Amino acid sequence: MKVCIYSRVSTSHQDTTNQSIALSEWVKQRGFEVVKVYEEEELAWKSGHKRVLASLIADTRQRRFQAVLVWALDRLSFLKTSPPIIEP
Repeated sequence: MKVCIYSRVSTSHQDTTNQSIALSEWVKQRGFEVVKVYEEEELAWKSGHKRVLASLIADTRQRRFQAVLVWALDRLSFLKTSPPIIEP
């Protein structure tokens, strides 16, 4: 299965490395293929410029992979009341 990894941090004191490493190990254990790793820094979310997430959504629409892996579901949303990022 082709997958991508999306990692995001919430503060400038964190980095995405631990998320990407853990998810890459999970992928390897299952024999999946990582097509792309998307890494979003905290500053992008605070400024409202979520370019990496926008790129992931564009690639999803083009069906470049079959699954998006995240460390935790809150990595996909800054606010709990955010609308869905992919519409049916």
